[in-house]
Amino acid sequence: MGISRDSRHKRRKTGGRMPIHQKKRKFERGRQSSNTKLGEKTKKVVVKCRGNTSKTRALRINEGT
Repeated sequence: MGISRDSRHKRRKTGGRMPIHQKKRKFERGRQSSNTKLGEKTKKVVVKCRGNTSKTRALRINEGT
């Protein structure tokens, strides 16, 4: 069971099941949380995102905002 951000796994308002007519897509996937720790050294990781952009994910930081 993976982490996903799609809404196709939900039911209808009436309670019936929705038919699944396509497979999972890459833009619907989710990632695990970073679980940032507070500590002395800072450690950040670059994460690739949709549209050839990137985000920085902090694994360890000195202070939180």
